[in-house]
Amino acid sequence: MQVIDAYMMFTSLQLHFNSKTYDYFKYNGKVRVPKEFSKRKDLALFKRLSENYDPESLLYGNFLFSDKVGHVSQLSKDYQALYEKYRDNGTYHFKEDLKKLDDDFNSNFTVDSSNNIPYILKLYRSNDVSLHTCCVFNEMLNLCEKWKSKDQYMIFEPLAVKISKSTPFFDIDKPKYKALILNRFSVLN
Repeated sequence: MQVIDAYMMFTSLQLHFNSKTYDYFKYNGKVRVPKEFSKRKDLALFKRLSENYDPESLLYGNFLFSDKVGHVSQLSKDYQALYEKYRDNGTYHFKEDLKKLDDDFNSNFTVDSSNNIPYILKLYRSNDVSLHTCCVFNEMLNLCEKWKSKDQYMIFEPLAVKISKSTPFFDIDKPKYKALILNRFSVLN
């Protein structure tokens, strides 16, 4: 990866996760590069990023799992390892998270007057289920879109937006995950 590519990927991911309008996948990670790019004081950091064995997973991991990526100097290999864990063994971790959900399938995703935040989001906030698990259910059930129509949506909107923006970064094999869900709940058709 070239230094300029590392800069573009970092900047486009930053825009994806911090703006309502930019979509990393829609624009294929393209952003404008300033004319003074070669004079940036942090150019050495982008060079180091470009030399990482897998700059893409380093960036994906940090933007998905850290809330503190404001500058390239804040990237952590711990988040890269976390992303690779879910990328390489997602079904195992998903099966483990399924055990933590309520036995009543629908109650995990319900928003009503007595339940201001869906149970799955409560588990996610308390680190009992992963972002990956929330993204799988979002992909399978289109949860974030369904939740938007609820009166209580503004209470958990930041979590729903994070899940919605994160979902495309995971390779979700729908038939495989559907089988795991059916095995656990026996309700999806």
